[in-house]
Amino acid sequence: MNFYYALISNWIVLLLVYSSSRVAFLVSNFQSFPSFSYWDFIEGIRFDLSALAYINAIYFLLLSISSNNKKRRAYYLVQKYFFIMTNSLFVILNNIDIVYFKFNLRRSSNEIFNLVENSQDILVLIPKFILYYWPVTLLTILQLWLLLRATPSISTNPPRNLLVNVFRILTIIGSSILFARGGIQLKPIKPINAGEVFQSLNSALVLNTPFYLIHTFNKNELEKISEFSKSEINSAFNTTKHYNKNSIRDLNVVIIIVESLSKEFVGYYNNGEGYTPFLDNLMKNSLVFENAFANGLRSIDAVPAIISSVPSLMNDPFINSKYANNNVPSLSSILNKEGYKSSFFHGGRRGTMGFLGYCNQVMFDQYIGMEDFPEQRYFDGDWGIYDEPFLVFSANELIKAKKPFFTTIFTLSSHPPFNLPKKFTNFFPKGENKIHELIGYSDYSLKMFFNKIKNKNWFKKTLFVITADHTSSETFHSKSNGYLNRHKIPLFFYLGDNSLKGNQFNITQQIDIMPTILDLIGYDKKFFSFGKSALRKESWAVIGNDQEKFLLTENGILHKNLAKFKSYKDYQLKESINIKSKDAIKLRAIEQSFNNRMINNHFETERLPSD
Repeated sequence: MNFYYALISNWIVLLLVYSSSRVAFLVSNFQSFPSFSYWDFIEGIRFDLSALAYINAIYFLLLSISSNNKKRRAYYLVQKYFFIMTNSLFVILNNIDIVYFKFNLRRSSNEIFNLVENSQDILVLIPKFILYYWPVTLLTILQLWLLLRATPSISTNPPRNLLVNVFRILTIIGSSILFARGGIQLKPIKPINAGEVFQSLNSALVLNTPFYLIHTFNKNELEKISEFSKSEINSAFNTTKHYNKNSIRDLNVVIIIVESLSKEFVGYYNNGEGYTPFLDNLMKNSLVFENAFANGLRSIDAVPAIISSVPSLMNDPFINSKYANNNVPSLSSILNKEGYKSSFFHGGRRGTMGFLGYCNQVMFDQYIGMEDFPEQRYFDGDWGIYDEPFLVFSANELIKAKKPFFTTIFTLSSHPPFNLPKKFTNFFPKGENKIHELIGYSDYSLKMFFNKIKNKNWFKKTLFVITADHTSSETFHSKSNGYLNRHKIPLFFYLGDNSLKGNQFNITQQIDIMPTILDLIGYDKKFFSFGKSALRKESWAVIGNDQEKFLLTENGILHKNLAKFKSYKDYQLKESINIKSKDAIKLRAIEQSFNNRMINNHFETERLPSD
């Protein structure tokens, strides 16, 4: 077979495979790309060629090198199966994001390998996910079959002329370098360049996962920043908090994190239309925050954000990062010193998402997981113990707990593949998607939890904080579409004596929960926090990763992509406005403070002007 015919046919087949994955990616995540165009696909070819040049560099070099007649068949088989195995791996990784993008709204970097390594749940659930997301599985099988069938069935004939052979090799090297660089421009393309040719905001659609993986693999170290002096940082973004209360109130604290509780599921926020009748009633007697945001889109981001006020400003989750052993403060470490007993309840396996290691690091006194639950017949077959029995069990443990206590409870049933106990079949409204029924079940489970403890003498002296780990990937309301809207979560504070009520409209976030709790209970010492008390006048939230960050303020939304700033009036990022210099300084100060403190493991309080 002609060498150039084999080379070109390989490129065409691979581009067809990657283009079909991009179509499936768009169809599966259509709500995230309301303004896509065919130009996104045209520009995507540039990034596909780049990724394929890296992936197949060795194969194309093997294809260009001659072999003698006696060894040609064996040499060809090495070429063929190297091509199939290498490309099959990256096709599978590319297709995983057809589904996984819904959960984190960006292409996967090497955190996908950390997720598998640090969560035994994922390995157990892979067969079920293969069946649950069968359309993606079928597409992948067809693509792998195409790769197998499209590989040339006979070896290319080796040239007898040395110059021809040299020309072959130069052709391979030249085309590979050209494609890998993404053209003849001064610098090779990077993920940040996606969408720049046709001014598209749909960079995730333009990109492919192998390209993103190649360019972010093992790049998990933060970069030290020295833009501002110490005094300038403290002026723009002070991480030392002190609320000057006379004495700490003797309140128990319970944080309840509800899995995938999107704001659109809660009737209180949607004129009574939702799937949470119990929470809706509870919120009528609570301090409710109308503009609360998750700092990340993964459960593994939520726990350190809520407990330690650590935002998700890295590609890697904090728990899986090289900074996981830093001495970050936490509600547990602070309240332990005030005589509280701290505990963390999660019905999943002890190793899931690194929660146990994190809880040990931040000095929780007790971690209670699936293995500590007495009746394994309530195991849902996938993630852990069903919400209702586990929450009732948690309530019984709190009844026995020494007071005062600080407890975090994390639900799990409202998570794919959405298993509902058989006795509750047709018990809850089914809604538009299976998750709606499971949200109803989790809401009912919380009702059983509160029924168990509401008559105890310590209930009126207990502060409950209820929020979500992140929003659900199953969104339906148009107001939930878009990257920033996908971070909108419920957040409210309920005091057992019904004395804490009202609605607040300032912008708040998960990292504000720790300082707000300490403010409410009257903590009278200085402490470190990236967030701020939501009871105070400040109104802002920060969302992002290593390269891209958003600062949400009353002035609008400031977007920082590497060193470039843009400002928008709306959460859909359609209406541009002038950049407010104060916001730009604050975002740069947040970035410098976060990076440098993580690198230096420095989370000490600073001297305040009033000291």
